[in-house]
Amino acid sequence: MKKCSVGICIFLLAMGFLGRYAVTISDAQPQVQEERNTLENQTIFTGSAAAETVILCSVYTFNEDKQTTLLYQTSEVVGASELYQLTVPLPVLGRQYVMLQIGEEETTYAYTRYRKQLATELQEYYLNVYQVLTEKR
Repeated sequence: MKKCSVGICIFLLAMGFLGRYAVTISDAQPQVQEERNTLENQTIFTGSAAAETVILCSVYTFNEDKQTTLLYQTSEVVGASELYQLTVPLPVLGRQYVMLQIGEEETTYAYTRYRKQLATELQEYYLNVYQVLTEKR
């Protein structure tokens, strides 16, 4: 990882290719294309792209000082089937960003990861409300 004046630059050597591919993550808040909420500790991206297309993925957060913290990075090359599946970890609770670059197209997703216990608590709350509403008076 190399610190740049505009943010963090991540240099990845894509397998099967000679040369470097760079993903730049600015310390400014990203332009988020889609917001997602989850209880899971990973997400899966699937799709199709031309053979030998490079896919770059970074997961990062912002700290209190608005500095970027890189949590995960990977690169893949699309094979002859022109299909890809990328399993991306969501390593922390709370808000984190997944930047996915497929060829020249870049998309940033904002994930808010909640505790799995929250789902159980909400389900129990729902059941309790249901019981109260359906009791005969």
